[in-house]
Amino acid sequence: MISSYMQQFSLVGKTAFISASSQGLGLEMALALAKSGAKVYINGRQQEKLDKLIASFPALDLHHFCGDMSDKDDINHLMDFFEQTHQTCDILINNLGLRLRQSWADTAFSEMQYLLESNLLAPMYLSQRMAKQMKAGGRIISMSSVAGNIARKGDAIYPITKLGIVAMTRSLAVEYASQEITVNAIAPGAFATESNHALAADPIKGGHMSSRIPMQRWGKPEEIGGVAVFLASTLSSYITGQVLTVDGGLSVLF
Repeated sequence: MISSYMQQFSLVGKTAFISASSQGLGLEMALALAKSGAKVYINGRQQEKLDKLIASFPALDLHHFCGDMSDKDDINHLMDFFEQTHQTCDILINNLGLRLRQSWADTAFSEMQYLLESNLLAPMYLSQRMAKQMKAGGRIISMSSVAGNIARKGDAIYPITKLGIVAMTRSLAVEYASQEITVNAIAPGAFATESNHALAADPIKGGHMSSRIPMQRWGKPEEIGGVAVFLASTLSSYITGQVLTVDGGLSVLF
């Protein structure tokens, strides 16, 4: 019975695409899905880096698509690729997310527009295109953030876009429910990824963040993988429109 139940986590026969997944949490989720049996397409803008990643994991069914998933034309090229290779994407993870930490008063309109287009409009368009070819049982998973519910001075635009991801998740969950396509989001807290390594290692700044987290530590990148596998699996078939927060308790601390 245990073996039979655990098989519901299996993603064998499924194809997944994860935007901006050549490093960090995106790569960790890609590896977790691949280790669960899925055929996984990682994504980035550097062909050489993608090639090296694929070569590093020969035992996994990893592939890549080089392109900028904040660009409408590249998204269209991605969809053309799936169509031309007669493939259906079963699992989409919208992982692309840019950040601009600076004064709100000093932020130009073009900078606001760039982040909104990259962090929100592009995932909306990619989700729309992907959903058109998804079958029943499809999964759309988007990366929000604990910053989607809380804000900090000097970091205004990112929380706006991440709260937008939450709204998109809820709207699309209702939109695709009748097609048995679930739409959910993951809201990570502080994770010690490559981009945060220096900050996490800083005894003052990194230590201050750790002190704000009930578990008293930064998240390990690999700790995001199981969440992605669960939301991609059949075990989450009646969960849609939800945001699963993975932050060591940061967002609930009074």
